[in-house]
Amino acid sequence: VIEINDTIIYVTEAKREDLSYVVGQSTVQAHSIQYNIKNRKRTYDEADLDESEMCCIVSTVVKCSTHCPSDTDYCFTITPPDKDLQEDQQYVNFKLVAPKDVGWVGIGIGSGMTSSYLIVAWPNKDGTVTLSQRQTTSYSEPKVTEYQNDLINMTTTTNGDGKLEVNFKRLVKVTTNTIPNNGDFVWAISNTPVDNSDPSATIKIHSKKGVIKMNLAEGDTSSNLTRNDKLIIAHAIIMFIAWGIAVPGAIFIARFARNLLPKVWFHLHWSIQVFLTTPLVIVGGILSTLAVKGGSVVPL
Repeated sequence: VIEINDTIIYVTEAKREDLSYVVGQSTVQAHSIQYNIKNRKRTYDEADLDESEMCCIVSTVVKCSTHCPSDTDYCFTITPPDKDLQEDQQYVNFKLVAPKDVGWVGIGIGSGMTSSYLIVAWPNKDGTVTLSQRQTTSYSEPKVTEYQNDLINMTTTTNGDGKLEVNFKRLVKVTTNTIPNNGDFVWAISNTPVDNSDPSATIKIHSKKGVIKMNLAEGDTSSNLTRNDKLIIAHAIIMFIAWGIAVPGAIFIARFARNLLPKVWFHLHWSIQVFLTTPLVIVGGILSTLAVKGGSVVPL
């Protein structure tokens, strides 16, 4: 058994040789760390262990994925459940850490802001935190779902760094969404405060946002390009070829090749513009449209 602060982890099988574990999770209030390997149990008081030792013990048992977007003070951690638990006990644990004066923070499942399931959290004036489950289908503000009880708010604290720390959990499968073991996750943060504590309150546009691929099963995050990233890169390359090579090439031929190629210069100029530049611009435009609809380059 491992207990740290408000999280208890039950180790039902442990093998020291290969460090393979079968684990389950639930939430309690605890102030010690315990572990039991091969029937030997030891208990430590929190005062006896520094943070690195605590993380060392936990990391051998539970795999979690943490991402801290660059140029932000926002970090989020996702801890998957034990696969051997009953489906109605498979809770995914979330921890969001942000500046205490943040407007709101959000995390979502999906590859784009306009086609994702979103969880938004914001601090209230009375010290509480509101969790809001939302769904996006267009470029407008995400709509609140009818299933707010899917989210279980566990603890909200201000940590030693003066950051707001929000902990909550949700079942892997709910009515409107399933959290993948390996897939794309979106995140967003806003500096604009939310007016009230109602989960359906209006939220203003984000200040920063992004997409990250996370492998929850392996406990890591990946910088692999998402589908939207690939679309944007392809759009940029194609448009560069069209406007940086094809069009200047056609202009060069019209300006300098008249005397060298008096009979064919016009056909070359015309053919490049019609049969090369035009199709490239059309394809590049289609790719940019697909990227925008994917939502990685548009606001909430």
